[in-house]
Amino acid sequence: MKNNLRQIRIQKGITQQELADLTELSRTKISEIETEKDIPLKSNTILAISKALNIPVSKIFPAFK
Repeated sequence: MKNNLRQIRIQKGITQQELADLTELSRTKISEIETEKDIPLKSNTILAISKALNIPVSKIFPAFK
């Protein structure tokens, strides 16, 4: 799924591991999401990322407008 996760994470000065810790996801999962691997994303995963970054879902994942 197209997303802006990597750019936003870097702008906020957060590493993949730090984001993984904040969201209780693995660093590998964060990496897979950032590289837009064809993996299904659960709504709770999307919401956890949005909450951890304090950014609206639609800014991270533009398909969710």
